[in-house]
Amino acid sequence: MKLKPIRAAALAAALILPMSCKTNEISSKSVLDASRYTDAPLAVHKTVTIKAPAERIWKTVEDHQAYDTWMPMVKDIRVSRDSEAEDGASLVREFKFGPDQIRETMLEVRPNQLLAYHAADTPMFIDHLAAVEIIDAKDGTQEVSYSVYFKPQNFKGRLMGKMMLPMMLNKSLKNLKSISE
Repeated sequence: MKLKPIRAAALAAALILPMSCKTNEISSKSVLDASRYTDAPLAVHKTVTIKAPAERIWKTVEDHQAYDTWMPMVKDIRVSRDSEAEDGASLVREFKFGPDQIRETMLEVRPNQLLAYHAADTPMFIDHLAAVEIIDAKDGTQEVSYSVYFKPQNFKGRLMGKMMLPMMLNKSLKNLKSISE
């Protein structure tokens, strides 16, 4: 079987390059203590500045049924509750991500500030913690960070974490910015 040049390059990168996925560091103003939820060794952080009030951005972030409007490759979203918590942290979001079924549990919800969620034992990752943070830049703009902490489960997870995840977070933030401004 002959691989196309792009696939061959992706394969080589995933196998040869070290797995140190620290793409742009998280803001020093971050309110998330990721160590409370995961010991996943790898992380990807992406940030964008959005000219909009935090409430407008949050309206999109907290609308789980509309997750597919700003997150690429997501479809068939279902939302349910695991318990009766009032803070939104009991929500479970299930959806198709490409060919895979993903189940995420909301861990921490701070309106207009933070949405953190966890997906355990996905087809790609053994451990996966993600967070969207909205930080007031004090000039009418918000610094919105999307961070994912993960431990790859297999080759697919290594490839996803190293190559696709940074691109997806950038695209998600670009979409969120377009919706919010």
